[in-house]
Amino acid sequence: MARGTLLLMMGQMVFMASGYAMNIFLARRLGPEELGLFGIILAILVWVELFVINGVPTAMQHFLPEAKYDARSIVKQGVKLQGLYCLIVWALFLALAPVFARFFRDDRLTVFFWIASIDIVIYGLYWLFVGILSGRRKFAWQALTTTAYALGKLAAVVALVVLGMDVKGALIGNWLGSLVGVLIGLRFWQTQFNAHDSRPAIERGTLLAYARPIIVYTIIMNLLLYLDIAFVKKYLTDADVGFYHVAGTLARIPYFIFIGLSFTLLPTLSRAIAQNEHERARQQIRQVMRFLFFLLVPTVVFISQNAGPLIRLLYSDTYLPAARILPVLTLALVMYTLFYIATTILNADKKPGLALWIAAGAGIVDLAANLIWVPRYGAVGAAMATGLASAVGMVGGGIYIFRRFHAGLNLFSLLRISAACLLAYLATLPWNVYAVGVLLKAAGFTAVYFLALILVRELNASDWQVVKHIFAGASARAGASATR
Repeated sequence: MARGTLLLMMGQMVFMASGYAMNIFLARRLGPEELGLFGIILAILVWVELFVINGVPTAMQHFLPEAKYDARSIVKQGVKLQGLYCLIVWALFLALAPVFARFFRDDRLTVFFWIASIDIVIYGLYWLFVGILSGRRKFAWQALTTTAYALGKLAAVVALVVLGMDVKGALIGNWLGSLVGVLIGLRFWQTQFNAHDSRPAIERGTLLAYARPIIVYTIIMNLLLYLDIAFVKKYLTDADVGFYHVAGTLARIPYFIFIGLSFTLLPTLSRAIAQNEHERARQQIRQVMRFLFFLLVPTVVFISQNAGPLIRLLYSDTYLPAARILPVLTLALVMYTLFYIATTILNADKKPGLALWIAAGAGIVDLAANLIWVPRYGAVGAAMATGLASAVGMVGGGIYIFRRFHAGLNLFSLLRISAACLLAYLATLPWNVYAVGVLLKAAGFTAVYFLALILVRELNASDWQVVKHIFAGASARAGASATR
């Protein structure tokens, strides 16, 4: 699990780096208003794509590692269901695109939505293959697929925008990147699922029964990520949308990095629970929670402390108004990340219905808070609404996990991590930086933080053994590949 998580986190880092490179390029090329236009189109597209990325793909992650059914039949049924479902969602979005445009009082959006909509089918198939790779625990292939998708999208977007296509080029490049990911997934499918085995074939109804609540849950979960920018577009200016988009791309760093953890956690935890290995499941959850706090707490502190220099370094002084949004939104999305991991544990425990109800409660809170706070507090109010909703979901999921598995973060571990983070914060507080200097400050902050962790004995011998095991395994694989 540790090795798989490392591989997927490396893939997610490539995905994140290419995504930020694309956003920085677009911000400097398009300007705040056109970037805001691109941001709201992408936000609506991503929300619609939530209908297709987590139902059947998540079922692949759940049923393939359980090994109760013929793997080929699971994948065959999944491809049929996902292909038909993606086409239905695409057709509905084409019909509803003018309705979305009227809601935002911008008739230009209809054509842009139609151009962007092609990604619905391609991206849905890409996520199906990601789910298959995760379910088969082929984490190296999954990391490769993610990397190919990210780099393909970056290259396509940059090329088309440079050729003068601007926002339309960025939207076309978005689905060309998804196509690259699909081609890699098809190659894996051709080499791995050639013959039936002795296990029974899965029924279509079994997949659907598991996938239906996951689809609704996913729609609500990701609504929390993008409802805020929709209200910013409705009540504020296009420039405000551009600033909020910039703050959101930075604030989502923790989510983009740790989403890889859910891909290893769901199949691994599903297998442990299916085999009644509850102690192993409990230990896995404890390790995951400690790992999350270990890296999320300093991320929040550093980004909040250096919001202005980070914006200036990556996006220029034009986007400095985003600096007041960034600290609030970073904290909100860290809580959202914890909420997402908690619901992943619920899904592994065959509780998708409970995950759905918790997400629904958080969604209602998010909607109400945006309606009240965005007109009153502007873009910062939208970030506050996301934070409140994420906190509600995080607490709800955490209560179930503690009662079900008696697993949570050790209080003394949390105190030691917090103390180390506070020391790093105080040590670097007098260090004022303008733009490029924030990179050196980040290195200094990290060094002080890890030194403090050693001093308070939060980093212990078992942690170093895990690191040694991960890199020993990676070296062995590299050596084996070199001899082929």
